[in-house]
Amino acid sequence: MSISTDITKLHSLARSMSAAFRDSNGGGIMERFENVSKLMFLDLYRHYHPAVFAFTDNTNKGKQTSRSVYEHERAAWRSIQAMEPEILGSDSNFPDDVEAVAKCRQLLDASELSEYPASARGVVYEELLSNTFEKNENQQFFTPTQIVDFIINLVDIPKDGTILDPACGSGGFLCSAQSALGDHPDAKLVGLDIDERMCWIARTNVLVHGSESATICCLPGAGSLGEFGEVTDKVGGFADLILENPPFGSDVYDQGILGLFKTGQNKTSRRRSVLFLERSVELLSDGGVMAAVVDDSVLNLDSNADIRSLIRNTCAITAVISLPGVTFMPYSSAKSSILIVEKGAEQGPVFMARVSEVGRRTNGEPLFDDFGELVTDLPEVLRRWNKFKAGNLSANSDLGYVAELENDLGGRLDASYYHPSRFAAEESLSKTIYPVYRLKDLFDFVTSSASLSALDGNEPISWVGLADIDKKTGQYRSKCVLAKTIKSQVHCFKAGDVLFSRLRPELRKTIFCEDDGEGYCSSELLVLRLKREHLGAINPEYIAIALRSEVTYGQIVYKVTGLGRPRIGINNVRNILIPIPSVEDQIDSIARYHRALDDYAAACRRLERGRKKAFDTLEGIQDTLASTL
Repeated sequence: MSISTDITKLHSLARSMSAAFRDSNGGGIMERFENVSKLMFLDLYRHYHPAVFAFTDNTNKGKQTSRSVYEHERAAWRSIQAMEPEILGSDSNFPDDVEAVAKCRQLLDASELSEYPASARGVVYEELLSNTFEKNENQQFFTPTQIVDFIINLVDIPKDGTILDPACGSGGFLCSAQSALGDHPDAKLVGLDIDERMCWIARTNVLVHGSESATICCLPGAGSLGEFGEVTDKVGGFADLILENPPFGSDVYDQGILGLFKTGQNKTSRRRSVLFLERSVELLSDGGVMAAVVDDSVLNLDSNADIRSLIRNTCAITAVISLPGVTFMPYSSAKSSILIVEKGAEQGPVFMARVSEVGRRTNGEPLFDDFGELVTDLPEVLRRWNKFKAGNLSANSDLGYVAELENDLGGRLDASYYHPSRFAAEESLSKTIYPVYRLKDLFDFVTSSASLSALDGNEPISWVGLADIDKKTGQYRSKCVLAKTIKSQVHCFKAGDVLFSRLRPELRKTIFCEDDGEGYCSSELLVLRLKREHLGAINPEYIAIALRSEVTYGQIVYKVTGLGRPRIGINNVRNILIPIPSVEDQIDSIARYHRALDDYAAACRRLERGRKKAFDTLEGIQDTLASTL
């Protein structure tokens, strides 16, 4: 039987079990999910512990009533509660719907859930989790599957060590680690969480994925941030690998907790993610590895220099991989990175990358290209990571480059700070033979915002929005729109001005306004107007080209701030350094740019013709096949 067939059958089983509760006593999606999870857990637990949970009345099984089946299942559940109170505490009540439980028992007996491969069971249960929790307030317990699997592929899974997630949520990291382990019974999986319900969901999840021996513990109160000895008791010592996406959206104010941490002492509050990182480093064995999703403030804010210093004093930074803001949307737009460290190792070169696409839209749905392929940079980053580990990563790109950390232990660790463009720009500026000027010395910044409300709403205006500017090429479209259609604040520009987008500067949306007369643009665009004293000596179109160059990007790449809609500060733009050649050389640069632009346009036309030809061929084949049916 194929894996797809198994998945289809398991989907049907899950839907039928949910329907049994819905059609009996009703209940919301979360309640039905919990009930189905408990019965699946019970069925698989019985499979892995047959001597403890043997069916007691096989001879009269066919004559049993719904009530007798229900009582038997409830007794089995209570037995597990007694055996594993940390997972199934007293609050984990057994479903009270007699008819639905009996029906589900019948469905499980018919399907033989335990006989399906763990990979198929895991896919279906992960989908069940996602479909349930996307519809309520608990989405924070989940890391997208593609990020989990990517991290698992970045690290070496110890075959006989302890693998820990100190904030395990639904157990995604542990399940992926279990799948990577295969048949290695000596490996120990441990998950800790503060939420009792999530603990038994995680226990069900790892059981569904084929791990009957994983340890999932609920730590009420402070959770993994509690007394160190209590945490290590649950873990059983130290961890060889820590995989985590700890909560980073809240602060800890409890002085009893803060006093347990170096980064919490003498503080009135501290970011929870900072304390989790300190605790995780503390929980690592010598030579142990931690792969953590962290919010970027941990890596770049001055206020977090102490946690960076603590990490670098005890560990070697192995990798920093910046993730796009869309990674956890629509539930969070917080900018985050993957941080990998090895405890007790000597610091060497660090692998860094800046990921733009992870296969997700802003609404959380998958992002596919025109050919049905997931749009993601992660496979290329993984390929370059493996080349880095093998010692033969030579060429730099956003998706993988080598960085040498500065000596300042509390200094920044984010991938943008060590971006190759920064160092290339510094080198280029230091070697240029041309005089170098700050942008503010060449241009006036027309920053005052205007409102179109004073105009007649039906008056046509020339308009340029961010969406009207192509990334990196300098091409744009000026549209004629009615004034009343623009509701936001605007800037006014004139022919000869340069428009510079502060928003997402990596897109290089900078343009030279040609003979458009006057017009209006988005207030996200800075209007730069050449100072009178430089007329004739500086060509604004040359400046627009220079502002799209690597020399400019390298000066600002590590100064971009903001979550969701990152921007470059206006003072940083004012201080951009521009080499200014002679007027003749400026004109020559502009001419070369236009020739390259023509070549680019021709290549795009050839690509489109090839695409159309391939599509016509496909349609012809389909028509031929249809005519033979």
